[in-house]
Amino acid sequence: MKRNFPFKVQTFPLFLLLIMIAAAFPAKPQALSEAAGDEASDFFRTGIKFLKEGKTGAAVEQFSAAVKLKPDDAEAHNALGTALFNLQRNGEAIDALREAVRLKPDYANAYYNLGNLFDRLGETAAAIENLRQAIKFAPEYPAAYNLLGNVYLGANRFEEAITAFQQAIRLQPANARAFCQMGFAYNNLKRHTAALEAYRRALAVAPADMETRNNYAVTLFYLKRFDEAKAEYGKLITAYPDYAAARFNLGVLHLAMKNKDGAFKELSALKKLQPNLAEALVNLIYAEKIVRVSAPK
Repeated sequence: MKRNFPFKVQTFPLFLLLIMIAAAFPAKPQALSEAAGDEASDFFRTGIKFLKEGKTGAAVEQFSAAVKLKPDDAEAHNALGTALFNLQRNGEAIDALREAVRLKPDYANAYYNLGNLFDRLGETAAAIENLRQAIKFAPEYPAAYNLLGNVYLGANRFEEAITAFQQAIRLQPANARAFCQMGFAYNNLKRHTAALEAYRRALAVAPADMETRNNYAVTLFYLKRFDEAKAEYGKLITAYPDYAAARFNLGVLHLAMKNKDGAFKELSALKKLQPNLAEALVNLIYAEKIVRVSAPK
């Protein structure tokens, strides 16, 4: 019976949301000549201040006031949409961001924010369309390539994901997360040697990232380089003894190496850490057969 091993993989990185927020609000809002414009700028600046303080509801009030005074200000609509998104008021956020791009059709950051929002809503086609628009108007936009790559990963469009991550890395050569995600895409295409190199480059930038090291070890397992995989899991568990996914994967590796005693050792740890993984490892131990599977989707 085939079993999918629940290896821990990195999906959509939440830090992109922080990038979205930071990019949405310029340090110096556009100067407005009219009195109403000056007051709108004050509301805008106060909204930024509230966002930095984690007062998102208050920020929405400030941005709404700015939009009311200056309805043709695309940046105010973009800021409002971003704050509404953070409150999960998604319909209102979409309306505000669409108004931003209507007012400023080449507004790359607003398209990025729409792509981010649609991705969170599971609307893949709309996410891709908006992210492509962001890249069209800002070709040197690494966050947009990163997010586009993750959207393609979620849609199992692995070749396109790799292309997007390559562009992100071109712009940010030390982009560890892009290397890690590219490795995941390569593994799904069964291009394990390329995946291993992607993970190696990710670890060169972020050697303490436990998920990247876990996936690196998984790839060594796929390549049947068992001793090297075992050494990597040893490093990982020494650094993070409670990392259940690594202990499960090491248990699977012990079984592949005909070492049931080693598998039982990891099972003992898993019973305390994550009972569902312990149960899965028990099933594999007593199945007495390890079936090679491709990387999980």
